[in-house]
Amino acid sequence: MNACVKGLLQLGVKLAYDSEQGLTAQGRRIASIPEAQFLFAPLFFVPYEENTLLKQSAIRQYFRRRYIPVNENHPFAQWLLNHAVELKSQFPGLFERIVTGLAKTDAEDINKALDRLDALRVDFRYKGRITQSEVKYRTVLS
Repeated sequence: MNACVKGLLQLGVKLAYDSEQGLTAQGRRIASIPEAQFLFAPLFFVPYEENTLLKQSAIRQYFRRRYIPVNENHPFAQWLLNHAVELKSQFPGLFERIVTGLAKTDAEDINKALDRLDALRVDFRYKGRITQSEVKYRTVLS
């Protein structure tokens, strides 16, 4: 799915993510998109249907999902969206490191960026750690 299609979907369709089915349409998007969402690739954040992980994908033997969104409902995703505008303007390198860590599902890299951010600005602190089990893949044999 190309970026234009993702952008149009994000603007007009209420979506959810299920690790078995991928993106599913839930109807028409009524609410506007927060400013912070525009700092990320289209559909970088999507609410998960049945799961509280930060990021998960089912990887089938015959098919690899190339696009795996971050769970918009996860506390870390909410923290990031609430601080994204200021974080990107004041600490663009750390912002990119966090985004890249999420894209690569690298909890260690995300936590290193958070530790550095905490040393620079205590008021940006995320109260918690990202564990590798929160950003995982699972294999489905079918």
